[in-house]
Amino acid sequence: MNIVAQVSDQIVVDVPLLESLFAAEESPYKAVAQAALLCLRKLERRVTPDQFSALMRHEDASTRLSVMNRLGQYTPIKHLVGPLQDKDDRIRSRAFEEVAKRDYKEEVPLDLLLQALKDENILVCHYALNAITNRGEEELVTDYYDEEGVPFFPHLAASPRQDIEEFPRESKIWDDGLLYSFTVITEPELPKRPPDPNEEFHAMDDAEMEVLRKRVSMGQLLTVLEWDDADARLQALQLLGERTPEDRLIATLDDEYSVIRRKGLQLFGERTPTRLLGTALADEDPYVRDVAVALLRRRQDLISEHEMRALLECRDGVARASVIKVLADRIPEALLMAALGDSEEDVRLAVFDVLRQTSPETLALVVPKLTATFKGTESSEILIPPANSFLADLMANMEDLPPSWLKKLTRLLGSSYWEVQVKAAQALGRIRRNIPKEAIERLQTLRRDSASLTVQTAADDALAEILSLETDSNGAP
Repeated sequence: MNIVAQVSDQIVVDVPLLESLFAAEESPYKAVAQAALLCLRKLERRVTPDQFSALMRHEDASTRLSVMNRLGQYTPIKHLVGPLQDKDDRIRSRAFEEVAKRDYKEEVPLDLLLQALKDENILVCHYALNAITNRGEEELVTDYYDEEGVPFFPHLAASPRQDIEEFPRESKIWDDGLLYSFTVITEPELPKRPPDPNEEFHAMDDAEMEVLRKRVSMGQLLTVLEWDDADARLQALQLLGERTPEDRLIATLDDEYSVIRRKGLQLFGERTPTRLLGTALADEDPYVRDVAVALLRRRQDLISEHEMRALLECRDGVARASVIKVLADRIPEALLMAALGDSEEDVRLAVFDVLRQTSPETLALVVPKLTATFKGTESSEILIPPANSFLADLMANMEDLPPSWLKKLTRLLGSSYWEVQVKAAQALGRIRRNIPKEAIERLQTLRRDSASLTVQTAADDALAEILSLETDSNGAP
């Protein structure tokens, strides 16, 4: 659904799509509900009055209420006549609220407004009273004010008071905005983000660095790099600067202290090996990732085809998404289209952003298929690889798989997307027992012939696990 939201400008809005989105908005899964909310926010102004009327005929009252809350303010008054007579009083009150605000042309029949003055819901009565007053028909409602000019509804005063469980929202925007704001969490412990990746945290004063460099030898600084004190290690790295030996820089990229990893990456610069750059792109710290992305951008023209493929197969989805965004102009369209089958949503969204900029005609062919899949009217081949990746992960964590499932894993080794092949190989390597001969033969072929080094490695690892079990079994007394 996040993908649907990203390409909302190219989606054909229809009633089945909207019904699916409103249903998803009520999902107990927060990620699904928020994604549906994002879609609706982007599509709401494109909903036609006729589509609104069709949605308001939905059999579920909660769905009708959601439609009214989200789309009511954009709907012409004449299309609100139906909701004004809805059997659910919450919907009636929201509809009358819109009429009280916007019925400038007096499109709602006066008889309907007068009838609403006797509604069982006090909010409906109040909004109807305001709508009539706004028309200049005060003489028709004089009986509904007491001596002090306060609205008074005799039929409600004569009946036992009913507590109102929920006051309808004055506007539907406030709760959506509040929900949206809580999806972004700021960690107060993190330092303020520097203006660019070349800046550093906890920088030393130039005069202080000059004095220390004269007093402390390079050998002593290299020794400090081995200390447990993280602040001391950082200062030593700052003093060494470009004099830091390459093997020590490589060690800093694996330091437990993220500021040291970041400084080491800055010092390594464009000399950073592609393998280590891919690791840095997947770093858990966003400030380390910022430096890695900047380095990749600076050397993008020097990245070979082999290195580009290796980066596109990083273990981390955030890293793969960053590579796609930075190397967008160099990645063949076939690889981009294949990446739409990635298991990570960040990767799929990055591909859609790139296609929107570089190949809108290709995107125009993809969007209708995804929209139809979301509505449940057809399936899309694009979504098969991520589903297969999920199945492979699931089977990898199960015991005593039936033969039919092992055959499924064997078939997944022939997937067109590298990630599915890797996950299938990893699953077979974890299962180890009762692996079909065909699976072993396919793993051997992938280890030897696959164009992907990642797939080759996964196949080799799986074979080592499977064959080691056979060796242990043959050697047992």
